[in-house]
Amino acid sequence: MADRAVEAFLRGTWTVEATMPGGGPAVRGRATVELSFWSIDWGAGAEVWKGSHRLHGGGQLAIEITEGPKALTREQGTQAHMVPMTVGDRFELTLPWQPPGARRAADDQVLTVAYDGKTLTIRHVERGGSVSTYVCNRA
Repeated sequence: MADRAVEAFLRGTWTVEATMPGGGPAVRGRATVELSFWSIDWGAGAEVWKGSHRLHGGGQLAIEITEGPKALTREQGTQAHMVPMTVGDRFELTLPWQPPGARRAADDQVLTVAYDGKTLTIRHVERGGSVSTYVCNRA
């Protein structure tokens, strides 16, 4: 398959399994990514997160959380940097990450993103080595 735009690759519905630092049970949800909007339904009794996204030239993916955890919806500036405009059938990326509320990408925080042709795995690696993992498959 030929390379395709990152936005086209992301578009659609995904199952998500999130594992946070410190262990504990995985949280499962269903994400929907549209042209410039996204949502994640974390299931019965949990909040539905909603927001927007935009890939700027130069590889800057800006993400805004408009509904969800109050602490995150108040923050601005969430961005992944060095995002390619296109991806292939399989890929592995390490992207500088600017978490919610940060004024710039932190040298010590990255997203590692890998797609093996079936499963998209995103790892948020924080200062000190703490890792949150999100395993996503097309729904």
